[in-house]
Amino acid sequence: MSLTNDMLKNLEKNSGMERQDADLFAGVTPVVSRRFDVFLYGMLAIFVVCFGIELFYFFTRPNTGALVQPVVMKPPTIPLMTRTSVPQKLSPVAEPSPPASSSTTTATIASPAVSQPVMTPHKETLGGLYQQALTLLQQHEEVAAVEKLKEILNRNPEYESARITLATLYLQHDAPDTAIHLLSQGVQLNPQSINVNLLLARTLQSEGHSQEALRVLHNLSAIDADDVVYRELLAGISQSLGDHEKAVGLYQDLLRQDPQNARWLTGLGIALEDDHQTIEALDAFQRANSAPDLSPELQSFVTQQIQLLKGK
Repeated sequence: MSLTNDMLKNLEKNSGMERQDADLFAGVTPVVSRRFDVFLYGMLAIFVVCFGIELFYFFTRPNTGALVQPVVMKPPTIPLMTRTSVPQKLSPVAEPSPPASSSTTTATIASPAVSQPVMTPHKETLGGLYQQALTLLQQHEEVAAVEKLKEILNRNPEYESARITLATLYLQHDAPDTAIHLLSQGVQLNPQSINVNLLLARTLQSEGHSQEALRVLHNLSAIDADDVVYRELLAGISQSLGDHEKAVGLYQDLLRQDPQNARWLTGLGIALEDDHQTIEALDAFQRANSAPDLSPELQSFVTQQIQLLKGK
């Protein structure tokens, strides 16, 4: 019993001491536990900061281990110049500017302008002007063509093709005197020009100046006596001057080369008729009437002569 009481008393004593300890430390915070927590939080914060800095440098620092590829600059694409893009007038090319000093760090390089030479009227070749005149004639712009031909002759009076073409235009527009004057100037410049002399002689004959035309032919020593154009013109001049026998002989010689030439057959018929050889003249006109190259201008004349000779 006393043992039990002693045990209870000891329990109460121990309980009292525990309560006293509890009361003694009731308002005191354990120092060791708080310091440990602060230490842990501090270490965690330092770790996070270090980890973030490492991530930042990881993603932002250049990758020095990789091979840097050179950047290739492609030249700009220059559009092809089309036809419609060529300017009608080109401005004069400016003088090149002096080179920049070596201290300049940047420079703008301008691509050189490609320019084509502009052909001015004074630099145009005579052949080019003549081709322009022929083109104008094809386009029925005869007034402009005449001006081109005059310009050629002003620059070079010995340009024979331009002179002959211009004289032919005058003849077509019923200006024979102007044509004769133009061709006479050409003969003065070149007395042995075959084409200019022949055209002048033909023009003189058609205007009734047969004697002058014959003089032009006689002065032309450079031509071959067997030249077809020369012999045809000489036959016509001889016929107009009344030398019918010579004209008949010349036309007969020509017809040996081309028996169906309507123009030569007509000339032969006229010469025979003037020489009072009616039957031979009628035969020549009938042959001319059936010739394949008979022109509409000669057709009516030949038909009229046939009817006239048949009535005799």
